[in-house]
Amino acid sequence: NFRDRYFHYDGLDRVTHEVKGIWDASAAKFDSTANGGGTRWQLDTLGNWDSLDTFPATAAISSTTLLPTTAPSTDDRSHNALNQLVEDGVMEKIPFADRGTSYAYQLTEKGRALDTILMAMSDWGSCHVYGDGNEPVRMMDEATGGRVSGLLPVTSDGTPVSRDQIRLELGPGGDGRTRARLSRAKSHPFRTSEN
Repeated sequence: NFRDRYFHYDGLDRVTHEVKGIWDASAAKFDSTANGGGTRWQLDTLGNWDSLDTFPATAAISSTTLLPTTAPSTDDRSHNALNQLVEDGVMEKIPFADRGTSYAYQLTEKGRALDTILMAMSDWGSCHVYGDGNEPVRMMDEATGGRVSGLLPVTSDGTPVSRDQIRLELGPGGDGRTRARLSRAKSHPFRTSEN
């Protein structure tokens, strides 16, 4: 039953707040005497919402800040993310207490198969986001104390493969649509130029 919505954006043009209420065009503000409400998204460094604040419909809207004046209820995204990982078979939920009221989460075999991907992403972030000498965490070889970096693809027998030598071909699960997409794609997608 709200006639108007107002959106707040941050410096990167991402929506951070949505406010609902009745807009008084003559005064260029929300009617602070009318009920409003809204939503506020707390974003992480990648722009994904980390927590969600919901303001009740009974909340009045401040005429100066254009934000609800009532404290919100907060929904932390972490439990939703964990439930999704359990549902997808990446993690499993294990009772942590005798009465089954507390739980711990651990990676499944499917989840542990993501190790190389996560290590590669961590290495990329250290190099391209933080820069050498500014990394918050480093991967180290426990036996030698040397730094682990530059993860490379290998064949099924463990032979390293240059990115220029990787080509795409139709797999057993590919269909006609996959074949059509492959025919339009570069045969060697990781080369800087097609030879």
